[in-house]
Amino acid sequence: MRIGILGGGRIGGTLAHHWVGAGHDVLTSSRHPEEIKSLPAGDPREAAEFGDVVLLAVPWVAVTETADLVSTSVAGKVLIDATNPFGPQGVLDLGDRGSSETVAERFLGARLVKCFNTIVWSRLRDEGRLPGDPERLAVFVAGDDDVAKDTVAGLASDAGFDAVDAGSLRDGRRLDPDGPVFNVPLTAAQARERL
Repeated sequence: MRIGILGGGRIGGTLAHHWVGAGHDVLTSSRHPEEIKSLPAGDPREAAEFGDVVLLAVPWVAVTETADLVSTSVAGKVLIDATNPFGPQGVLDLGDRGSSETVAERFLGARLVKCFNTIVWSRLRDEGRLPGDPERLAVFVAGDDDVAKDTVAGLASDAGFDAVDAGSLRDGRRLDPDGPVFNVPLTAAQARERL
């Protein structure tokens, strides 16, 4: 599969390495190209156009700017939202809306799936396991497109994690930093129980 990565930092760069290792074609983009020296890289538009699936792993403050650059390039594609609404003073108050609902408004036409935002990057880097391992950790998928969620679940497995369906994009509010599963290492069974 061809995967474009918007943001080659800790989350984006870590997933890029996992996916290259699993046989996927990856093109990354980052404001800090020195962080992704060992990976094929381009600018955000190139990465968005390259991917059949696109990972959004930029800081929250860069979401709107990134959308302005690439939103037409990701229309109709699976867009994985790994962002979290952090500002300079901590978690931002989005009212009764989840962060991915806000992101979806910026990337109209994309088949958005929330995933990879609840797991700390070092755990993502170091704690992936083979399918069937009882200690394999969970990541969550939330979205309104079941086929897109299945695609992202497959990529989660390729990275060494079990995907647990957290429901719709609206339900994805539970995956935000003030939710019950944020940065909590859980197996799939524990994750389903926690939700």
